[in-house]
Amino acid sequence: MLYNIQIHTFDANQYKSTKIIKKQIVSEGYKETKNFKIGFEVPAALTIDNDRIYLAGDQTLRIIDTAGKLLNEINLAEKPHSLEVSGDKIYVAFEK
Repeated sequence: MLYNIQIHTFDANQYKSTKIIKKQIVSEGYKETKNFKIGFEVPAALTIDNDRIYLAGDQTLRIIDTAGKLLNEINLAEKPHSLEVSGDKIYVAFEK
């Protein structure tokens, strides 16, 4: 299956400054330490960078801290396909 993907960028500098969730390793692997209700009907993407959790779904990008507090919400023109943060940029891809 081929996809035509559009890439849009946002400045991520304004969304930085909390602590990342520390994974607790137990004998069977990782233990769930937090559980957040993200409020998307159709979640599409998740990434973690610089102590923030970036979530995309429906037509929204949400940025939360490691306690689950909403830091920012950005309305998107279309439904997101994937998400990545690199340096001071947030990359959102949309399926066409």
